[in-house]
Formats: sequence, structure tokens, C-alpha cells
Amino acid sequence: MQDQWQKGNLIGRGTFSSVYLATNRETGALCAMKEVELLPDDSKSAECIKQL
Repeated sequence: MQDQWQKGNLIGRGTFSSVYLATNRETGALCAMKEVELLPDDSKSAECIKQL
């Protein structure tokens, strides 16, 4: 699925994630894609997982 979508420009950023415009390479459809960085043994990452 990773090859199906192309990450575009940053739309917004929050405490736990960033949101990008994404384009479907096959259909040209657009969507918002949330990117969350998770680090092992990190309290911020643990809180992020709970909120997701």
C-alpha cells in the first residue's frame, strides 16, 4: 500500500503527529494522511498510542 500513495505537502502539525496531503498514484484521488512517530520506551509515544 505504501507504493500506492505519494506523500505531498504538510497540511498541519499537532503534538503527536503531522498531516500531509497524499495522492493515490493509480487514481489521482487526494486524502489527508496522518504520520505519527513512535519511539520504543518513550512516554510521549505511549500517550500517542492511547489517544489514537
